[in-house]
Amino acid sequence: MDVVLLDNPWGSMWLERPPEIATCSDLWDDVRTKALSPVESLEPINSIKELGT
Repeated sequence: MDVVLLDNPWGSMWLERPPEIATCSDLWDDVRTKALSPVESLEPINSIKELGT
């Protein structure tokens, strides 16, 4: 059985209903497709580091 654990500073919530799981899965897929690759992430991270020094 698939489940989703939503964890935040105010507590945790388990989602078990298929529509809730599908929504979370769709949202996660969207985030993953928009995320930078590890190599592409280095430039903005290094830029931020340089600002702090």
